[in-house]
Amino acid sequence: NLMKKTSTLAITIAILGLVWVFAIAAYTMLFELPWLCWGSITCTVIAIIAAEVYLLAFRKDPGEQGTEPGALGIIFTICFLLITVLLNSVFVLLRCGDFNWVLLTLNLLAIACYVVLLLWVEQASARLARQLEKTEQKTAPSINIARKLGELLAITEDAEIRSKLLKLKEAVDYGTNISTNATAEKEVQMGALLDELAQLTIAHADRLIILNKVETAEMTWKMRSS
Repeated sequence: NLMKKTSTLAITIAILGLVWVFAIAAYTMLFELPWLCWGSITCTVIAIIAAEVYLLAFRKDPGEQGTEPGALGIIFTICFLLITVLLNSVFVLLRCGDFNWVLLTLNLLAIACYVVLLLWVEQASARLARQLEKTEQKTAPSINIARKLGELLAITEDAEIRSKLLKLKEAVDYGTNISTNATAEKEVQMGALLDELAQLTIAHADRLIILNKVETAEMTWKMRSS
């Protein structure tokens, strides 16, 4: 969905850019001074190309970190284009849109600011992606335990066992889900216990054996969370 919106925005910018170029060319020809617009047209075309490259090459895949960093880059792109178009339109209307040093300096300044802001956005996006990846790694064991408990609840028919499993799942869901080196061993034990419980449940083992395993799992999780 985001890719489609970005592509649509890129096409819109390209069309509006062409309209601007033809409009400025027509305006200058009307006043019989066509050479006055080439500096402004060139600078604006460069800005449009820069925006197209960013939107189509860098914003097609925002990653799992969400759309906020990418949205910020798009906002900067739109602002950059608006500033460039207005700047160059003013220079054409003032009949000084050729390659004069003021025009070039202001356009170079706009491009430099845009590049700096984009680099900052991309670095923030990459940093957020790394943080999310670390968070996923730290929460994966507890998520896996919660998933196994959900599967157990789905195949357990005994009311007492279901009640205990439900309380245990609530403790897992609402407890701390960040894994550390200190909790890793208990998480492995917990996973193994839940696998045994699943096998015992499927095999219709004695309910006392299953209840003992559930109690062991409860103690293991408490030790993990302590």
